[in-house]
Amino acid sequence: MLLLLLMVGSVAAGGLPEKPTMLETVPGECIAAIPIRQGAQFPDALLMPDALARCSAVAEVPSRYAYLLKMEDYANTVAELYEIDTNKLETERDHYRRLAKTPIQRQPWFVATATAALVTGVLVAYSYGTESE
Repeated sequence: MLLLLLMVGSVAAGGLPEKPTMLETVPGECIAAIPIRQGAQFPDALLMPDALARCSAVAEVPSRYAYLLKMEDYANTVAELYEIDTNKLETERDHYRRLAKTPIQRQPWFVATATAALVTGVLVAYSYGTESE
């Protein structure tokens, strides 16, 4: 029960953050991703004739880039699963809120029976207590 309350509390606290959007381009950055291959000359798109960089970029190792793509896919999958769980928890929370706001309606037969049992119990206890004196 405590776990359920903690999960509902975390969902109510804000849920998933928004996915970041692409930032504006930085002055001087390369216009596209340009591959650099081992043993090959640098592409002309990266170098000016005097061997200076034509644009600014970061050379990322392919295995790390592949890992980042897998992590993005993993994060999107987790977000989808979390969204399903979140919707289920919100539905349950709303159901229990409605139950909590609904006043308890005692049936007349229950009230009459309970009252009769209490009165009978009090009378029996009183008469038992007075007989022993």
